[in-house]
Amino acid sequence: MYTIVTSTCLCLLLNTVISKRITRHSPLKTKYNESIFGKELHNSTVSEFIIGGLEVVPHSYPCQVALWVKDDQYQWFCGGALISEEWILTSAFCANGAIEADVLLGAHNITSPEDTQVKVLAADFIVHEEFDDWTLANDIGLIKLEHPVILNDYVKTAILPNHNECHGDFEDKLVTATGWGWTSDDSDGLSPILNKVDMLTFGLEDCATLLTDITTKHICTRTSRGHGICMDDWGGPLHYINYGVTEVRGITSFIGDNGCQSGEPNVFTSVCSYRGWIQDNTAIIL
Repeated sequence: MYTIVTSTCLCLLLNTVISKRITRHSPLKTKYNESIFGKELHNSTVSEFIIGGLEVVPHSYPCQVALWVKDDQYQWFCGGALISEEWILTSAFCANGAIEADVLLGAHNITSPEDTQVKVLAADFIVHEEFDDWTLANDIGLIKLEHPVILNDYVKTAILPNHNECHGDFEDKLVTATGWGWTSDDSDGLSPILNKVDMLTFGLEDCATLLTDITTKHICTRTSRGHGICMDDWGGPLHYINYGVTEVRGITSFIGDNGCQSGEPNVFTSVCSYRGWIQDNTAIIL
């Protein structure tokens, strides 16, 4: 899911506006030219994907959502997780400033039609009121769908951790990030198929010695060079198998300033830290 941005013209064009986003390797928003739904996906000038990952078994993560988001000037791609028939959990950055979004559920290959796919428009965007787009603190958002979707074997809601499961540390846990991010530095667009990468979590105190802006509301994972998440994976779910049940424990947020393949930790927003916020804004009982 990693790539290196080499477009000099684009960097010059966007540098004064999103220089922090570039150094944080957060999602970049590119000029919007045409409707994204049904169009070629390999036209993003700046985007990045899961690196060193593997293709998932098709439809083995049925809560996974693909998002094509736009405001009146830019477009961007993100991941998300379906948490009810009408709500998507994603990062604040992905929802921040959005006025429209095309949502694709039940997909494995996002470049070609599949009988399992469900397309729906977004009706509303909620960004955490204390989201900081500089530090990416409180990087959590919600997208309400235009209408509820019908659940089936290919479109399912994520299981979020309950109150009891959120006590104690979350260290040395095997977790899995999923997304359609780039698969190598030489990639020139979104991966057509959903990929995953397995990582181990580690302590936040240790993580804070390697990266800035780490808080108790984060989950950090160890990475090796060539394995991890990167741009366009943002907003996607971090999965954890808890006694045989796959839960979404995190939301893909950011990586270190030295790039996707630096071997620096990957950082996720902890769902446990925002259970109350999710309930207050969606009326979902967790």
